[in-house]
Amino acid sequence: MVWAALTPAGGAWAHPGLETAIQDDVTFQDRPPDQVLQAIDQVRALGIDRVRLTASWSTLAPDPESLSRPPFDASDPAAYDQSQWRELDFAVRAAQAAGLKMMIDIGAWAPRWAAGGPGPRARDEIDASAFGQFAQAVARRYSGSFVPPGQTGGDVPLPRVDMFTLWNEPNHPAFLLPQWSVRASHRVPASPAEYRHMVDQAYGAMKAVQPSSTVLVGNTSSFGGRGPNDPVAPLEFLRALACVNARLRPLRTPDCRAFHRVPGDGWAHHPYSLTGTPAKTAEPGHPDDIYMGNLSRLARTLDRLVAMRRLAPGMRSIYITEYGYETHALLDRPALPQNKQALYLTWGEYLASRIPNVRLFSQFLLRDQPPAPTVVSDSPRRPNGQFYSGLEEANGTPKLAVHSFVAGLFATRATRGTTLLWGRLRLGPRTYEVVIDHRSHHGPWRLVPTSSRPGRRPVRSFELAGQDSFTRYGARGRGQYRLRYRPLGGTWTMGLPIPFVARAR
Repeated sequence: MVWAALTPAGGAWAHPGLETAIQDDVTFQDRPPDQVLQAIDQVRALGIDRVRLTASWSTLAPDPESLSRPPFDASDPAAYDQSQWRELDFAVRAAQAAGLKMMIDIGAWAPRWAAGGPGPRARDEIDASAFGQFAQAVARRYSGSFVPPGQTGGDVPLPRVDMFTLWNEPNHPAFLLPQWSVRASHRVPASPAEYRHMVDQAYGAMKAVQPSSTVLVGNTSSFGGRGPNDPVAPLEFLRALACVNARLRPLRTPDCRAFHRVPGDGWAHHPYSLTGTPAKTAEPGHPDDIYMGNLSRLARTLDRLVAMRRLAPGMRSIYITEYGYETHALLDRPALPQNKQALYLTWGEYLASRIPNVRLFSQFLLRDQPPAPTVVSDSPRRPNGQFYSGLEEANGTPKLAVHSFVAGLFATRATRGTTLLWGRLRLGPRTYEVVIDHRSHHGPWRLVPTSSRPGRRPVRSFELAGQDSFTRYGARGRGQYRLRYRPLGGTWTMGLPIPFVARAR
């Protein structure tokens, strides 16, 4: 087939896509080494940049079930039982060998001796000083110069990890308690003050041994409530962390009397909308929830708090450290069809890419996590730890989302009579020729000439680097769209058909 002249690659409509991370601790840390290596190869083939791993304090610390702290230097990674780190070390080495970057979550849950309340998932009144020492041990272990004691095979240091996050979803009761306290007969957030102490202790301790690392704070879940067992909504959590009220006026509460600027190199967030579309925004009565559809409100709030010197300058940057949609039902939550999962992931990334503050987009799970044989959680929806947001089924069968993840397309209205077409490739360093097709209902597919800006002369195809995203404009309107792409001079591949979305958000 003969095509019209190509637009040159690297024009104003194309730019490198957001850095992409994936998390799947079961696959990367709980499987035999050969399966971990296979999974890491899959991640590389999917065009992912970074692997997110968890350094579980309650797993790595000595005597985690003891109520008394054992005598050891908790900031020294050599003082720990090295066998407990074997799986995490292997995953870090495997990721580095595959050319992938890494991010380590430092946290949940605590050993019993560093928290109040019952186990086995100790998360109540965390000892902030002890957490800071553990965070420093993790940063030192993965500084690029640490050789584990007793290591066989020579003095090869563990790889350097350049990005860390402090705790996971501290605004959610599954990870940190208490979430609320009562003051003057009113329920007020308690978890932000607990978390502020943890950040204060950990951030400086980590920077002392890895000054150039990126240390993210927040990792907040997307929604909250007002009940005693509810999460604190992420914007309310952020404001309380920065010791300001709903109008961003400084608080004079006992927790805030000695307030100083919250440190951090970025704010991490999980804008899950569960079964809702990526366009979902906060509902009436819950204005402080943050989904992908109103992520710009989080960006504006971070900007204002930085300008007020309540947050460190790096906290303007937003890192989406978890995102995904589940394709199996959970209790009262219906399953999402695979074609919607595929569409929603690209749609969500499109919305994230429109916010200049966003630095990272993440997929939660490579592979679905089936129920464990025993109860492992107090969650009524996930008592056996099941999650179904993977790009693959539990048995490794690819879902439709695999195809949209490596070559995704989103179509929505730009103006009357003009369609905005946004896409993202994760196909490696080669240059690709890209074509966009359209069909009405179940009619024949027809090529859509597109332009880099509305009003410019459309062309039939364009070139794109294999890790870029693009924005194009065409004139077809409603119906279905698909990508076709090929390495220059190579064979064409068909992308998934996707529906036109009248309102992106």
